[in-house]
Amino acid sequence: MKLFLFVNAALVGGGLTAHALEGLPKRKPGLWEICSEMQGRPIPTGPIQTCVDEKTDDLMQQQADQLKHRCKPVDWKKDGDKIMIESDCKIMENTNTKATAIFTGDLNSTYRGDFHMTYDPPIHGRSEMNITL
Repeated sequence: MKLFLFVNAALVGGGLTAHALEGLPKRKPGLWEICSEMQGRPIPTGPIQTCVDEKTDDLMQQQADQLKHRCKPVDWKKDGDKIMIESDCKIMENTNTKATAIFTGDLNSTYRGDFHMTYDPPIHGRSEMNITL
């Protein structure tokens, strides 16, 4: 559950708000195993298993919707099995975050998400972060 919250925070905190999620394909319902790395290092919790149903991705969109007023319009495009999302949001009073996420896969049996986020000014000394799911 902690990893799910971390990933959700990365999406929302990275600027991928409900604007970005509207109209995107949803994951196939069932049991999913999610592995993640942050800048080339596995996240200590290891892979997690999570059940996804038809409402799971809608719930993430609703949570992200609470922050949409902090973002410029989000740009996303789909090309085959590749979806690219770019966003620009103010996540804290003085911090702007630009995020790029590239999703590949069919979302029926597999997908991969590569996230690159930059922070201006840096947060806790970090000006960028990369996460792979």
